[in-house]
Amino acid sequence: MKTNVNPEETKFVINKYYCAEPPKGYHMAVHGDSVTFDGRDDTPLGYMRSGWSETAINDGEWHHVVGLARAEGIWEIWVDAHKESNNTFAPLSGLNHSFCNLGIAGPDYINETRIYIGVLDDIRLYNRALDSLEIDSLFNEPNLVSTGFLNRPANSILQNVSPNPFTTSTTITYELQQSEKVSLSIYNHLGQIVYQAQETQPQGKQQLIWNADGYACGVYYYSLKVGDAVANGKIVKVR
Repeated sequence: MKTNVNPEETKFVINKYYCAEPPKGYHMAVHGDSVTFDGRDDTPLGYMRSGWSETAINDGEWHHVVGLARAEGIWEIWVDAHKESNNTFAPLSGLNHSFCNLGIAGPDYINETRIYIGVLDDIRLYNRALDSLEIDSLFNEPNLVSTGFLNRPANSILQNVSPNPFTTSTTITYELQQSEKVSLSIYNHLGQIVYQAQETQPQGKQQLIWNADGYACGVYYYSLKVGDAVANGKIVKVR
């Protein structure tokens, strides 16, 4: 998420909450310069809150935010792979209210005072709580919006990554308008580099091939650097 708005009223990043009386479900919200993850379940316990983050998230920079509600009743808020606040309540019961609509960047009813003002590049919902290693891995994933070809110079164009998914190898194809130094890095799901290649290539249509024989099946991330431009993406090796 990225915003430079310091709201005086609560704004919802996501919510699955306002569809019953009393309200049940969960939501992630920003207020001032902090973010929190809150909700209610089927017990009479009442409102449960992770607490507010310490990091000021309205600085105009990208931030990776994770809200967790653990089965044992622990609510947590993470910013940029750091747990910033948590509170413990009774074990959860019936938190996932399937009859609620999912609201993104605002509630599921008309109320403009609650609409989040900013940019959301990726939203993922899980039916379990992530551990710290998984959160760190997600934080270190390449960000297509902030570093990809959306702002690339005109001297490089990523054309294709194929096949994807693949079984043994995949080919990254692009076009150079002049001779350039090209480098390819492949990362595993933990953000660790497992493969690197670099060479200077002439003008025209070019490609780099990753032969993944000997690598485990799963999700990998590539980072292709051509001059000052960087293209990132996800590739999947299957059996």
